Amino acid sequence: MAKKKQRSPSGPADSGALAATSTDQEAVVEAAAHSRLFSVKEYVILNLVWDAFCILMLVLVAVVLKETRGLIFFFALLMAGFLFVSIFDYAYDRVVARPAGRQKA
Repeated sequence: MAKKKQRSPSGPADSGALAATSTDQEAVVEAAAHSRLFSVKEYVILNLVWDAFCILMLVLVAVVLKETRGLIFFFALLMAGFLFVSIFDYAYDRVVARPAGRQKA
């Protein structure tokens, strides 16, 4: 039986793929640095829209199923999770992303 050759991970084809990946990552970082950040008002509006959607879904499901046991907890958990992610995203943008953008300028 013939043995198959295994390509070594440090071959020339792999180094080109790594170079393309790092170039792509640099482009993403630069695009993120130039993107506009959401204001607190926009985060509040997003959360209000999400909360209205969750309440609408709760009402519709309660009407269709005629049962609300566990639904209030489920939709409250979705709303709280979205609020947590919004706060985290706001803090991340202000603490991590923005200083990196300032250093480049």
